[in-house]
Amino acid sequence: MGYGVKGTMEIGRSAAIEHGLSGLRQVVEAEPQNVEARFSYAMALEGEGRWDDAEREYRRAAEIRPESAEAYVHYGDMLRKARRPEDAEAQYRKAISLSPGDFRAHFRYATMLEEQKRLEEAEDEYVRAACLKR
Repeated sequence: MGYGVKGTMEIGRSAAIEHGLSGLRQVVEAEPQNVEARFSYAMALEGEGRWDDAEREYRRAAEIRPESAEAYVHYGDMLRKARRPEDAEAQYRKAISLSPGDFRAHFRYATMLEEQKRLEEAEDEYVRAACLKR
């Protein structure tokens, strides 16, 4: 019983993804304070829809570098994609409180507000982001 070309390609893709995830996990285990490695691992997990695992890695990155607005923006993005807008909002607000001049934090927060049909708030946040971009 054969898998056919499509089935064989899927098996190869799955194996490559698992190999990539394994390599990233090894880097994170070898260098637990390496925030960039955690971001990469979390993004890969997120790409595979492994929300709980991705959230764990984003949370750890934020714990390692609590002053990093970037960590909270990435965490918020994942929560938004996982359809957890209330949790995403908390992360975006944290990012903005740490770095009020961070265009990306304001823009992503505005996008989340727009998705939630909170249009007046979204407009205000888009304006803030646009003012920062200048």
